[in-house]
Amino acid sequence: MPKSELTARCTNTVDYSKIQKLLREAEVKVLVGFPSGRMHVATKHTKKKGKRYTASIQSERETAVLASDLHFGTAHIPARPFLFDGITKNKKEIVKVMKTEMEKTVKGGKTNWKKIASFTVGKIQEFVRSDFYKKHVPNSDETIVRKGSDTPLIDGGDLMGDLSFIVEKK
Repeated sequence: MPKSELTARCTNTVDYSKIQKLLREAEVKVLVGFPSGRMHVATKHTKKKGKRYTASIQSERETAVLASDLHFGTAHIPARPFLFDGITKNKKEIVKVMKTEMEKTVKGGKTNWKKIASFTVGKIQEFVRSDFYKKHVPNSDETIVRKGSDTPLIDGGDLMGDLSFIVEKK
């Protein structure tokens, strides 16, 4: 998958020991996405007496594989690179949180990398729930009838619920 990288720059004047502390703390990787091994249970939609019912069906596959199919597209699904687009569309806000957290280290505190990652996950989820893909890459008529919804990427809500992060030392 293509990488989307963000960079924040701090402009405070600091002493050498504070710069060393920032560099030590910055030796982390913040990964946002879908850890392999988590299973996504497909949903089936039915209508009875005018009401829509959603039920789990036995077909399971890894959430990471589903996310990849949605990102790149398949023969039947158009590409919707929601991780990349979600980060790109919210880049300024994410960088602002990064900068605020990194400045804590410069001032003698500690950068909360989990806060940055959690904020990023929330922004991607918010983006997916927006009307962006409904306007730009809408569901086909067949999908709308089958799902009972014209909102791309949202079916049972499991995919966005599985979106997570890992903060690990380099």
